[in-house]
Amino acid sequence: MAIVAAVVVVLALAAVAITGFWAPGFLVADDGARPVAKDVVDGINGRDTAALQELTCDDATDYVTSTIDDLEGRFPGQTTLEQFDETPDDAKALVRAAVDESGYTEYTVDLDPAGGGWCWKGLTKSGYATG
Repeated sequence: MAIVAAVVVVLALAAVAITGFWAPGFLVADDGARPVAKDVVDGINGRDTAALQELTCDDATDYVTSTIDDLEGRFPGQTTLEQFDETPDDAKALVRAAVDESGYTEYTVDLDPAGGGWCWKGLTKSGYATG
């Protein structure tokens, strides 16, 4: 009876190990690009240029690097992550930056899976809105 119980325990542990670490890998699953998008927003809100530079891709656009140098000018108020879309090849986050009490500017943050991890590659100004 003890042998049967031991075999059942071994099989159960093997099943957890196989499904947890290999297929589908829920114990080691990558969170994807969403945490990086959130870190970009947090870095903007905290005016943390060092953290933002760490998040940028080696081939980030000039607009990304100039934005980091001019956070107050481009993001004068609170910035929020509004939408997020991810594919295996890229990810895009729509962020809103408060400009004044009644308006905000929308930007698209482009993320790239460079080198096995996600990094901030591009930034596009989408427009200004009120409300």
